Amino acid sequence: MSDADPTFEARPNPNSVGHSWCVYVTWPSGKKDIVTGFATQYDALSWIKTGSANWVVEQIMRRQD
Repeated sequence: MSDADPTFEARPNPNSVGHSWCVYVTWPSGKKDIVTGFATQYDALSWIKTGSANWVVEQIMRRQD
């Protein structure tokens, strides 16, 4: 598994006042990120399916700067 292959898990956002969701990202190196701003579990899961690949590329590009 390369650093470009993190795992993603949709979870309720423990830091929100309402009922929002976030995505926990775990990189193979052990580094963790949290992507917030999802209104529902469906939104978080949809982002994992359709938006996470672009997000991974952006994160890797930032590390190279």
